[in-house]
Amino acid sequence: MSIRRRVSIAVTICASGGLLAACGPPMSGGNSTPPSPVAFVANLGSANVSPITTSGNSVQTAVPAGTSPVQVAGLPSGADVYVTNETDGTVSEIDSSKNSVVGNPITVGASPFGITVCSNSNAYVANTGSGTVSVINTSTNSISATIAVGGSPVGIACSPDGSTVYVTKFGATPAGATGLQSNEPGTVTPINTSNNQVGPAIAVGDGPYGVCFSKDSSTAFVTNSGSGTVSVVTRSSGSVIETTPVGTWPVACALTPDGSQLLVTNELSGTVNFISTGSDQVSSTVDVGSDPEGVAISPDGTTAYVTNSGAGSVSVIAISSLTVSSTLSVGKNPVGIAIVTP
Repeated sequence: MSIRRRVSIAVTICASGGLLAACGPPMSGGNSTPPSPVAFVANLGSANVSPITTSGNSVQTAVPAGTSPVQVAGLPSGADVYVTNETDGTVSEIDSSKNSVVGNPITVGASPFGITVCSNSNAYVANTGSGTVSVINTSTNSISATIAVGGSPVGIACSPDGSTVYVTKFGATPAGATGLQSNEPGTVTPINTSNNQVGPAIAVGDGPYGVCFSKDSSTAFVTNSGSGTVSVVTRSSGSVIETTPVGTWPVACALTPDGSQLLVTNELSGTVNFISTGSDQVSSTVDVGSDPEGVAISPDGTTAYVTNSGAGSVSVIAISSLTVSSTLSVGKNPVGIAIVTP
């Protein structure tokens, strides 16, 4: 399978704390049932997004998106989710309570992949083809800034405290080569969200893809697809303090709400590694479907949802027993996933 194909189907960045919080509006009436969290799955091959009601793990009618939707991120309020459309160079907004598209697509850079929403409700989009990050003011859905980061930005995440965005970048493509080079050393570029200034690059492993932050924002975890490792980065110094071996072609990562476990999807191994954040070592491995890509965890920390791009399905993992409790059929080539509470 080509590197280009992997990049086209496998950009998944784990959500920061605000995306997983049950933060919908209060319900009126003493007998009203609070809304259930909903997982939104970007189906690259179907050009749509599948909502999954997590209370019963039921797949709802798919919502149309642009061409080649790859990644999903939700507002801190849970009211809307944003989806990157790689081929169109756009971002679509979906009303999470109505499962309907809001307004027109937002034009960003070339080949947008990763997307994250900070606590200030600004969305940051990694444009792989442009070497830039687009900043979307989600109040107006207008581009408030375009940040040059260079290289091939793929994954992106905002720290829970909202102060910093980390962008993963594949190594430079050598002359005469095509596609992104997973065997080249990669970097992480920090962005200060107060002024959108770029900080010094942080060297990690080969082919860095996904990135996520610890609950206290002090540590970042970077999946290195070409190295088969996870780099543990201390944010204060911007240095790698640990390198953890995982499966083959690690893509996405997500932390449990209590911060004790990091989940990593391994595309070519067909597995999910559970890493203890106390030791930064793999504690368990769970077999899932073909080509696992994205991963998101329910707000109560009991369940993980893993997109299997090769199988057109989502594996539901019971975290306490480390078993796949069910497998849900979605669209073609599901990639990104995010959970919000409408």
